[in-house]
Amino acid sequence: MSQLETQQNGHAHVADFAPSTIVLHLRREMDYEIRHNLLGTALKRIDEFCQTYDTDAEGRELAKDVERDFLSDRPQFFIVVAVRGGEVIGHLLAKLDRYYGRTFCYFHQLEIDEAVDRKHVDAGMAMVMDWARENRVQGLRAAAPSKAHERRLKWLYGFKPNLTVLEKELD
Repeated sequence: MSQLETQQNGHAHVADFAPSTIVLHLRREMDYEIRHNLLGTALKRIDEFCQTYDTDAEGRELAKDVERDFLSDRPQFFIVVAVRGGEVIGHLLAKLDRYYGRTFCYFHQLEIDEAVDRKHVDAGMAMVMDWARENRVQGLRAAAPSKAHERRLKWLYGFKPNLTVLEKELD
């Protein structure tokens, strides 16, 4: 059994489906070496996601905010990674978003590099939803940087379009 698998025994924030694939919530309480390696990879993926999908966020700045938040006593970001053979093959990034007295759980990023069973994605989503319930959110929101992401969120998880964001560049 690998160090990663040994570290996860007995924790509710882990879904271990097979010896080769683990879905886990990154948190401060993890073994330092494991946390350091996985968090570093997750931060790099967060930055790359912003560049790949040309999101509104500047990737490096978002990754820095996530890293700072990770060390806080009441983190607002929630990071889930899928690990296969010791390598991170997917990530999910969510954040609590307070908006004039209401709190939402906002899914910012969901990216998977290799084919995984739906149960792996479902496990990550369930971890985030449990966290959202613990934080008494009023609803879930998701960013869909592509039509494929939008279809996946609508079809698999029941998200519905709610807002249309209009933009105009300043001269």
